[in-house]
Amino acid sequence: MIAVRVRLLDIPLERDEGEYAYAGQLLLQGVPPYAAVYSMKAPGIYGAYAAAMAVAGETPRGVHLGLLAANLVSMFGLFILGRRIAGPLAGAVAGAAYGLMALSASVLGFAAHATQFVVPFVVLGLLFLTGSRFVLAGVCFALACLMKQHAATFVVFAIVWLAVDRWRRLGLIRFLSGFASPIVIVWLALAVCGVFPRYWFWNVTYAFRYATSVPLAEGLGSLGAHLAAMWTLAGFAVLACFGVKHRFLAGLLAASFVAVVPGLYFRSHYFVQMLPAVALLAGAGAAAIEIRLGKAAATVALALPVALFVGVEAPYLFRASPDEVSHHFYPGGPFVESAAIANYLASHTEPGERIAVLGSEPQIYFLSGRRGVTAYVYMYGLMEPQPHALEMQHEVAAEVEAAAPRFIVWSNVRSSWLRERSSPTFIFAWAQDFLSDRYDKVQDVPIPPDGEVDRIEIFRKK
Repeated sequence: MIAVRVRLLDIPLERDEGEYAYAGQLLLQGVPPYAAVYSMKAPGIYGAYAAAMAVAGETPRGVHLGLLAANLVSMFGLFILGRRIAGPLAGAVAGAAYGLMALSASVLGFAAHATQFVVPFVVLGLLFLTGSRFVLAGVCFALACLMKQHAATFVVFAIVWLAVDRWRRLGLIRFLSGFASPIVIVWLALAVCGVFPRYWFWNVTYAFRYATSVPLAEGLGSLGAHLAAMWTLAGFAVLACFGVKHRFLAGLLAASFVAVVPGLYFRSHYFVQMLPAVALLAGAGAAAIEIRLGKAAATVALALPVALFVGVEAPYLFRASPDEVSHHFYPGGPFVESAAIANYLASHTEPGERIAVLGSEPQIYFLSGRRGVTAYVYMYGLMEPQPHALEMQHEVAAEVEAAAPRFIVWSNVRSSWLRERSSPTFIFAWAQDFLSDRYDKVQDVPIPPDGEVDRIEIFRKK
């Protein structure tokens, strides 16, 4: 696992990673979350990225070293937790199984998504919870929620588990006090920085509309498609069936699945939140097989999902270059090309000079080291059927016109807009007139596989 992650340290950042890295970069410069980046993502992930980059550098390599560190913490924590629950073999299998599953391409394991940073805090929370360190457990679960809001389902699981046993009910109060502390501290910090209203709008008001916009039939279809592609998860899930007698682990698996459900957006990396429970159950299953059938049977049972994993994912694991991985798993995504675009902007602008990226390509801001003239780093909200869409388009246009940056990047990439039939079209007409009147095109970068349709254009002020 470590060898593969090291081989892929330089894989280009995709959009989520670009957003987190850009916000983390600004945080290291003293700019608070939501001041220069509008997003419905929780603020903790920006802090995690800032911490990783402060140690390992403000580069894709630094970001992915942070991912490696998060995985190692999760694996070690699952080893201890599995050993505590079902013995040494269970611990070893749980840690190793998580390391493999979290690396799997079926969950986009090569990318440092927020879900990858949820897991170490959930695992530490479970360790403290089962060790009766309830305040620390609450703190860890709060930090998990600050990485991604979906982790709230693990908090509910912990509360239910504490409430069902009388002797743990006093621990529930301590758990809740530990949980509240980081949340209150972060909210106070956001209020002091003057960005709490923006945080509330993007994380609550807008996020609620976003999470309730997918029809049930469409969401269930997406769920089926993703589960069908998760061969590695399926292999360890079969082994996990032998460990379901552990009610704590079965409850954790249920909570893990619920964490994937909110909004019915079943994206591949959301399933990372299920992997600790599957890994622990696989460990318990291996231990049960060893007790009932002996070590040889347990070895065979373990070898099958590992062989499946290696057999299915060998090209990605051992042969594909970082750029090839990016192009393969994000066809039409301009992530490999973003580095050259960012280098051009960095070499043709002064430090501190601002640029505009009209498209959902925050990685360009991060890689160029240049701050945007607008805090709208994604254009998706401007295209969605929500009441603020047209207002947001006018706001972006007004900010760009007022700043009149020397360089503007226009992302003529379908996945950068996700335009719908009902989307307001003001920003497209405005951009065409504004750019043609005041700017000259200086770079035109085709994006494979269909460079005739997907292109990124760089404009310089006349």
